[in-house]
Amino acid sequence: MQDLSNIGQMSSLKLDSGTSARYLKAGKGAPMILLHTIRTQLDYFQLMIQALAQHYTVYAVDFPGHGVSSIGTKASYDESYFRAAIIVFIEKLNLENITIVGESIGGVIALTVASQSQKRVKKAIASNPYDYETRYGDGLLTKFNYAGFRKGFRYVERKTFAGWRSWAKARDFYAHVKAPVKLIYAELDWSTQAERARTAQLFNAPITTIPNAGHFSFVDNPQKLTEAILA
Repeated sequence: MQDLSNIGQMSSLKLDSGTSARYLKAGKGAPMILLHTIRTQLDYFQLMIQALAQHYTVYAVDFPGHGVSSIGTKASYDESYFRAAIIVFIEKLNLENITIVGESIGGVIALTVASQSQKRVKKAIASNPYDYETRYGDGLLTKFNYAGFRKGFRYVERKTFAGWRSWAKARDFYAHVKAPVKLIYAELDWSTQAERARTAQLFNAPITTIPNAGHFSFVDNPQKLTEAILA
C-alpha cells in the first residue's frame, strides 16, 4: 500500500459530538469527493488519486466506522447514516460545484447525497451502485471476515448487515437527483443486466462498461475507471 501522505494532506473532520471522518485532500480545482465500498477505506482509491488530482481538488473520505474514522456504538450504519455523514462533511467544508464519485455502497451514497444537496453537487458518478435487493452477502461478508480488528468494528459489521434493505430503498431518492448522472458498471459486476438497466432508466442515463473488472473495479481496472470519470 503506497504512502498517501506523498499524494496529499491527510486530515480529520469532526462531524458531530461523537463522530469524526478521516479524509485526504489533494490537487487543485473544483472539488471531487471519492466514496469507497463497504469494509474498505480511502486508500481504495490510491491508484487513481494522483491522476484525478490533476483536474480536481480530490477529497477521499473514510466512511464512519471504516478506515481511521471514528467507530460509534449507537450508530445505525445504514444508507441514511452514511448519507447524512457525507452531507455534514460537505457542509462543514462548505464545498460547492462538487463532482461526487462512489463505488458499490459509495455509488449509492453519491446518488442519494446528490438528491439532497442539489445546490452543491453538480455531477454524480456511480460505479457498480449496490442498490438491488438480492445477493447482499455475495463477496461482502467475505470482505468483512478478512480484517476488522479495531475495537467496535464487529458492531459496525452487524449493523451494516442489519440495514441491508436500506440500500435498495435508496432508489426512492433517485428521482430527486437534479445533477447529471454517469453510471459505470464493471463487465463482471454482481448486478444483473436487468438491475443495471433499471437503474439506468431511472436517470435516463447511458451505461459505461469497464472491461476486465468485477465489483471492486477501482482496484481491478483503475486506469479505465479514471478515463471514464474524466471523460
